[in-house]
Amino acid sequence: MIRRAAQSADTRRDERSAPRNIRTGNEMPQRDSMVTSLADSAGALQHFDAHTARLRRLLCDARLAALLAHTLDLTDWDVTDAAPAAWQTPGALELQHNGAAAAIAIDFACYPALASIATGAVMSDDPALDASLRNAVAAIVSQPLLDALNTVGLTDTQVTALRAATTSRTPLVLRFTMRGHRFECILDRVAPAWIDAIEQRIAPQCVPFSNCISQIGVPAWVDIGERALSVQTLNGLRAGDVVLRVAPASLRTLLDTPQQADCVDVYLGAPGARRFHVRASLDGTRLVITSDPQMTHETSRTEASLDGDDIPVAASIDELELPVRFEIETITLPLVQLSALRAGYVLELPRTLREARVRLLSYGQVIGTGELVAVGEHLGVRIVQMANGHDSVQ
Repeated sequence: MIRRAAQSADTRRDERSAPRNIRTGNEMPQRDSMVTSLADSAGALQHFDAHTARLRRLLCDARLAALLAHTLDLTDWDVTDAAPAAWQTPGALELQHNGAAAAIAIDFACYPALASIATGAVMSDDPALDASLRNAVAAIVSQPLLDALNTVGLTDTQVTALRAATTSRTPLVLRFTMRGHRFECILDRVAPAWIDAIEQRIAPQCVPFSNCISQIGVPAWVDIGERALSVQTLNGLRAGDVVLRVAPASLRTLLDTPQQADCVDVYLGAPGARRFHVRASLDGTRLVITSDPQMTHETSRTEASLDGDDIPVAASIDELELPVRFEIETITLPLVQLSALRAGYVLELPRTLREARVRLLSYGQVIGTGELVAVGEHLGVRIVQMANGHDSVQ
């Protein structure tokens, strides 16, 4: 038994001083002096406008880091608010892509060639020509940077200015290692069009999986066929019964020795949900993928015409027909391997399909299990177990 200690005098609430709700008369909770409202502490929270938040989301996208690592051998990609180390000669490189501008601040002390261009002697008495000449030389010196920008979707980027000093109100610092050298820069200004281009470039990239996600097992199922069965027929199925006409004639070779099939449909994922679908050929215990994966959702027989002339009216619920799909579990693949499936990929099965159990599904729900059998020239499924019950009408 748990006893509650009596409330001491110094902790007992003064009922007379407690505020009450004017409408209900109920006592309202008093504000704890130790609790600070989030609104009162807003100054302690970091605030980003929508553009900065979008830029940060892009720079922290694992797909971008993976793309840079794969194409440029760039490692240790880091995005931070921490102020850079004391720069000796701060400067900025102004860039333009399809009319949209960006500015990257760097330490000119690490780039003597750029420093000499920014602070060197006048190249022409004409200010416009002088600026053009400086930008042209800066573009040559900055060619590795322009090539890197081209890799992430910013093609034909041009150098438009070179400034000898820069200030950044909200510094966003990038640090990375490439070819054994550590680099550091500040994104002083980035136009939305730049973000659009990079987002479009990395959109087709697969997101790298964390270790725990990459090892999730995804079952693969070979689709044998589908048949509509009435509620009365399903309710009467028992172990030993054989269901015929569930598979096309082309799959009759599944019972041959050696087992083979020119084309089978393989689904990977949970029934009734979005799944990967590939076509494959079967040779014994080897499945050879013959098509690239496509995402599919089971909609078979779930959408019927609403034209009353085409739909016969059932006399009772027993005559209602349900779609029953017959599938065979083949192998379970880790998610990281599933992402690598392409035409030509070979899967080794632990056993032949002839020895595997067939499951019966209706609208994504398993209603029984069976095994492949041959009845004359026909391929059928002999029931091993049905999920029969005697539920009362609710």
